[in-house]
Amino acid sequence: NVKGEGYKIHTKLLLEEQGQEERELHPGVREVLDFGSLQVQERRSFTLRLSSPSFMRKQSERLNDDIEGMPNVRYDFVWQIRMSNGSIVQPRPGAPPYLTISPMHGVATQDDETPVRIDYAPPESHSLDGTTLRLLIPSAPGDSSYN
Repeated sequence: NVKGEGYKIHTKLLLEEQGQEERELHPGVREVLDFGSLQVQERRSFTLRLSSPSFMRKQSERLNDDIEGMPNVRYDFVWQIRMSNGSIVQPRPGAPPYLTISPMHGVATQDDETPVRIDYAPPESHSLDGTTLRLLIPSAPGDSSYN
């Protein structure tokens, strides 16, 4: 006999905006990151924090529960950049869309927040109109994504 245990990865993505309170972004809901108007060689950044709030390991530690038997779930994430013409591109230094995402892909755990920085620094006149960023969390059919 083979027994398996399934799970669903619950994630939370927070956006830090300068001069404003952090804002939660929701999977499957299109959100706007407004970089505003920039001069050539000017830079604007956003910081996002990816976490998994469903697991209560830290609360269990405070309550001195036995956490040894609890799983340490890790999950992959990857960013996708889609241009206004529909093509998917990998960011390249000095090339449109002049976006840098760090890290572009990685592994997150439910115990920690994973910070992600998105920079826009056009070296020439440029517009991001129609460009979309998508955070994919591949886990199973019906993968989570933030747009």
